[in-house]
Amino acid sequence: MDFSQNRRWNLGYVPPAPDMPCPVNELPGIVREAVQETTSTIDIPLEVVVQAAIGAISVAVHDRVNILVPNFEPAPVGVFLLTISDSSGGKSLAQQRYFRAIEAAQTVREQTFNEEMVEFDARSAIWRDEGARLSKLSYRVAPSSDAANRVSEMRLEHAKAMPKRPVRYDLMQFDGSSEQLRNALADQSSASIISVEGGQTLSGPIYREPAALSGYWSGEARRIGLVGGDKSVVGPRLTTSILVQGGRFDDYMKIRGAAAFDTGLLARTLPAFVESRPGHMRRTLTHVANEPYLARFNARIAEILASPVPAVSDRKTLDITDEAADIWARYKDQVSDYVSACGFSEEVASFFRKIGQHATRLAALFHYFSGESGAISAKTMRSAITFCDWYGQSFVRIFEKYAPSAAKLDEQRAHRLLRWLREAVKNGVAYGRLPVGSYSERDLRNHSSVRGEDVIFAIEKLASRGNIQKTVGPRGGLIVRCPDSWERPMSPPGQRVKSIFDSDARPTVFVGGGRRSSQTEERFRSFAHEDTARGRGCA
Repeated sequence: MDFSQNRRWNLGYVPPAPDMPCPVNELPGIVREAVQETTSTIDIPLEVVVQAAIGAISVAVHDRVNILVPNFEPAPVGVFLLTISDSSGGKSLAQQRYFRAIEAAQTVREQTFNEEMVEFDARSAIWRDEGARLSKLSYRVAPSSDAANRVSEMRLEHAKAMPKRPVRYDLMQFDGSSEQLRNALADQSSASIISVEGGQTLSGPIYREPAALSGYWSGEARRIGLVGGDKSVVGPRLTTSILVQGGRFDDYMKIRGAAAFDTGLLARTLPAFVESRPGHMRRTLTHVANEPYLARFNARIAEILASPVPAVSDRKTLDITDEAADIWARYKDQVSDYVSACGFSEEVASFFRKIGQHATRLAALFHYFSGESGAISAKTMRSAITFCDWYGQSFVRIFEKYAPSAAKLDEQRAHRLLRWLREAVKNGVAYGRLPVGSYSERDLRNHSSVRGEDVIFAIEKLASRGNIQKTVGPRGGLIVRCPDSWERPMSPPGQRVKSIFDSDARPTVFVGGGRRSSQTEERFRSFAHEDTARGRGCA
């Protein structure tokens, strides 16, 4: 995507098509060749493979470099990846292939840790024995004598020489608690959460604290007071890669979605959605596939992991060229203008406010993995921006149903009220002296699937479309009248049909009265209602 010659760039930001394919050709050469080789060899969905490759690069690179853009402090390059798929096919295979070098390095680190623990235990026993000998010696010398002073100095030097317990450096964590993650970041300043069965991870203890995860993404230092002493997390670097099935992700959003939006965790996430492929059968291999490009990919990961991990203060900071900075700034500003004009909900718009940070992180990962020298080029920045376009349309596609815009929220309310009215007429629901098919505003506020003031807007929208008629009752109140063409109950005249909307037949979905819900709460209650309706077969 050459912005210097593209009409889209000259005329302002134009969003990508909703069905924009994964821009695999924008990946660095080694990565692109490996991904294409994998998808052609074992038929794993492209999105799953791309996310696995980018996740592996982030794990290898995130604790080695920072990214610097004009007027900002050096920032982390680690990414939070989310892949949603209704099929479990290929998830483990992709991770096994693209995390091969990382798992090998993890095995070596575990072996090294075990060896260091054996030595530590032996040195600790010797140290304790020496301490006991010096303690006994202190009782054999006269107090305040020269010998006593020499023994005291020996005991002081001995205390300083206490063996240090080796630190376990884990490249990946698959599950655990927030405390374990915090301790890992305090000990080694970097960590990764990798899960191909993300439903359990998302419902687990780590994701119970979305604000902490957001802080780690931003590289914020955290100091936490504990009973056993303070813990300091300085310059944390965190990568996450979560693969989850759609139903499990719905469960997560219902329980923790509002907090994840409010803390900015989801805005910091790069999501991908894997299309289901009905009737698609995976090919069965009868031989061991030769994957030379994948071997090159893992060799580069191993090369990066073999290099020394710098101290937090010594991390290399990557700069961007003037041309790349100009492309980045114009893209960021034009996306911001577009989002302000298009009416996204605050929750969805928050992702696009971080689009600039997402672009620089991806550009840094592509640049470093490719082994390029100097500042990040305009070409690399364009590739990162193309990926941000893809992630952006994926974000809208995935999350707009959980956090619809105000216009779509009004549309949903109108749709719910229309569906309720049709069901009410069909089941012979009547209130007070009004006949079936006529309902006062008060009745709808108290009994329909849209409550409070929202029912007024829903009525106006339906009336403007001609779905219903509005009249004024004898006492001046608003009366909604449904068309005579709607299906009516099959019952003898004068006999009222038992309705599913009767209070003794089923509870109402929303509870009226009380404080007005926040926009986020209303959106999630709306989503919960739509999900409940689908379960009743009312979709």
